[in-house]
Amino acid sequence: MSLHRARNGRDTMRRSRLTFLAAIAAAGLLAASSVGTVAQGGIDAAAATITIDGNASDWADIEGTTVTLEQLDFGRHSEADTQELDFGFVDPIDVTFKVANDAENIYLLMEVPAAYDYVADDHSFSPAIAVQARIVSEASSHMGADEADFIASTGMVDIWHWELDCGPGELSGGAAVEGGVTGTGNDPCNFDDEVSTTPEKREDDGGMEEAPNDAAENSLLGSWSHTATEIGGDGSWVFEMSRPLATGDPEDAQWEAGGIAELALAWWDPKETVEGWTAAGHLTNAYDGWLQVNLN
Repeated sequence: MSLHRARNGRDTMRRSRLTFLAAIAAAGLLAASSVGTVAQGGIDAAAATITIDGNASDWADIEGTTVTLEQLDFGRHSEADTQELDFGFVDPIDVTFKVANDAENIYLLMEVPAAYDYVADDHSFSPAIAVQARIVSEASSHMGADEADFIASTGMVDIWHWELDCGPGELSGGAAVEGGVTGTGNDPCNFDDEVSTTPEKREDDGGMEEAPNDAAENSLLGSWSHTATEIGGDGSWVFEMSRPLATGDPEDAQWEAGGIAELALAWWDPKETVEGWTAAGHLTNAYDGWLQVNLN
């Protein structure tokens, strides 16, 4: 698929694709790769404790990895049944990704070179990101579904889904924000801890009726900023995130020091269309397989 950036949102395209791809788009987190694929090499997590405040200075001495995110290519999938999807074309983008841990928590930094497009009262005109983590070894990064049909589950995945409903420097995450709901992956700032087994089965932790989860929780902590001083300025987005290595929630990936975390990233561009980003139009690294992170 040829990818072109939507200029001021005008260059949108209407494509016919799978009927249930519309449901995938509504879920908003489809990421494609072969079942069981892991990216070559790995990322070594630095030994460090990071303050989550949207300030990347803690990360200055930690080596980053460049991760290329590209837009989903619906042309790779079956067209046996069709329904129209609207989305704009967005060029691939290289982001900087850093990981640290201190034997108790994992810390992530994602820096995205893009203009400071932020609208406080409509997150569709601000970017969104997601981190996806493999819970079981068989799970693919199609939100746990088989690439061939998107219906058969290959296993459960953990999703940290962040839409910017709180401002720069504020803390997001269910464990951090006043009014956070216990027993769920929800968060008033919209940094939600979610679980998925297929694109059509994505819920906040504790939300799957067929699989009650009394241990559901949201221990995520996040804060964001931008290097530009004014809205519209050039620079980079800074997304800091953390979570305990082990949470006790079966709908979370569980890690330990010396182990391995397998992750995928996603980015929604607010300039994708005149109405902001669309669920179907996001970019991901998952075509290249899971990112393997060594929690040394």
